[in-house]
Amino acid sequence: MMLKLAGHPCGKRLERIFELVAATIDQSKPEGDNWHQALLRQMATEIEFVRPRVVSRESRDALDEYRGFRHVGVIRQYFNPQYPTA
Repeated sequence: MMLKLAGHPCGKRLERIFELVAATIDQSKPEGDNWHQALLRQMATEIEFVRPRVVSRESRDALDEYRGFRHVGVIRQYFNPQYPTA
């Protein structure tokens, strides 16, 4: 999914936590083609009287960049499976 890069599952775990926060606390989970980016924006936004920001804007930007690198790695792995992404 979003952040799992080079065999490290920590990004996948973060994504799952963000999804749980969105669904249970925010009661609004993003959908559509860019749902990963929307989820990161949602987690970087405070919801007054509900919850503080889950991540800072700086962390959101870093995670979004990390997500982009993962996307390139998946494409490279798909078209050139003999070349590992790690």
